[in-house]
Amino acid sequence: MFSFGFWEILVIGTIALLVVGPDRLPGLATFVGQWVGRVRGMVRHMKREIQQELEAEHLKNMLAEQNQEISELRREVDSVRQGAEKQAREAGEEIKEVDRAAERQARRAKQRQNLRNPRRVSSSDAGAKPESLGRAEHAATQEADEAAEATADADRSGGSDDAQGANRVADEEREDRGRASTVDGEDQGDDDSRR
Repeated sequence: MFSFGFWEILVIGTIALLVVGPDRLPGLATFVGQWVGRVRGMVRHMKREIQQELEAEHLKNMLAEQNQEISELRREVDSVRQGAEKQAREAGEEIKEVDRAAERQARRAKQRQNLRNPRRVSSSDAGAKPESLGRAEHAATQEADEAAEATADADRSGGSDDAQGANRVADEEREDRGRASTVDGEDQGDDDSRR
């Protein structure tokens, strides 16, 4: 604020001594000292308040920046979580589709086996080895085993190459229809020769 050097104080003191007089000068000096102390205290207090306001404003700015960064991080985490959930759903759907395709293939193999071998297996045939079964029974058993292996492969692969699996199933169905008609023709020929 105001800076008083030695000469300025000496001039003010001399003027005060002449105006006030020597008997009231010590009381005036005490009064002026108290007021100077109060003014300095008020200035210090105002500086402190201004400093606190600036620090509070700085802290508010920092807090606002941190809140903005936190909201951006939340958005990123939400988008990553949604992407992961979507991929998990898609993988689950692919696995279900592969399971359904494998079940259909196993059902078709079982149906083909039933079409080729309409009679029930007797208790004496139940323990027979595949070599002793008829050609149709052996082929149906192999197809059922292949279907079970395809189901196991599909479970292990986690649903990759669905299009190839569907093509393979369609090709196998065509082959089975051709075999079934051949086997049915042979079975009818056998039945005719027995009559």
